[in-house]
Amino acid sequence: MNKKPTRKIEDKGVRYLCDYFWDCDLIDTYIHTTEKEPLWDGNLYLYCSVEQKATQIYGKIPTQVKSSCKKTTKSTITYSVQKKALETFKRDGGIIYFYVLFNNPVDKQIFYCFLTPVVIKKYLRAPSNGNTISITLNQLSSDKHQVTEDFFQFFSDCKNQTTSADKPIVEIEDYFSKTG
Repeated sequence: MNKKPTRKIEDKGVRYLCDYFWDCDLIDTYIHTTEKEPLWDGNLYLYCSVEQKATQIYGKIPTQVKSSCKKTTKSTITYSVQKKALETFKRDGGIIYFYVLFNNPVDKQIFYCFLTPVVIKKYLRAPSNGNTISITLNQLSSDKHQVTEDFFQFFSDCKNQTTSADKPIVEIEDYFSKTG
């Protein structure tokens, strides 16, 4: 494959991601192929019904999509994200980070990371060098029913965690050492 401009690679990755969700009855994509917002590429809309009418929207999940022309044999990968971006995603209530890898139309892989406010806090607390943090992404399953359930749960988790996004995380070890 000849070296393509970054914009074309990103556009192709977004199209592959949208194609994946085409078969999900309760999820629809509104993801821009040309970045128009500073940190977000668009949203996934969750619906209460397969009809996907505006009156049946359950909620929306912000997304960030990265793409690359390469392949991996791994089921999990890492990707570096700016600390400032993670802090913004945490304040906003979470995000799903996608990374689409492809060599050709048949050979593509989609990876994702559910970044709830609590998960983001844990990443931000971990030691790191510089202004970036490596997040771990898992390969998206071909089981669309399970993916739909997982995405609805992620949405619910984000909503539940948003009210406590700026409060400290109490680790179980810390709790028992103080109550001892």
